[in-house]
Amino acid sequence: MDLRITPQSSVQDVPLSTGLTSDEARRRLEEFGPNAVPDTALHPLRRALTKFWAPVPWMLEAAIVLEVALGKYVEAAIIAGLLAFNAVLGFFQEGRAQATLAALKSRLALNASVSVAIMLGPPCPLPD
Repeated sequence: MDLRITPQSSVQDVPLSTGLTSDEARRRLEEFGPNAVPDTALHPLRRALTKFWAPVPWMLEAAIVLEVALGKYVEAAIIAGLLAFNAVLGFFQEGRAQATLAALKSRLALNASVSVAIMLGPPCPLPD
């Protein structure tokens, strides 16, 4: 993911009385790209596997291995069940949160139009 940050000096160099010219806006669009954050949704299988890749699940996995090594299979199964339950619960909660985020993103306005008295030309839609 490429998150380039525009230097603050280039933002401050824009005169407030005139704003950016069309050529300057086009040049900045080509140089810096669109003002958007890329979608970073993970594949569901990868998202599910990440529930087992953190310090707390590692401790529980180590406890399962130790319980099996000691011959305590019932305790190992209980810990494994709790680990699986936690992973499933986290997976579905994260899925619901992502669905909510997608619904909010779909309500956002994707296009904007600039219409100011100080513009040098007619109002035009901003590029995506």
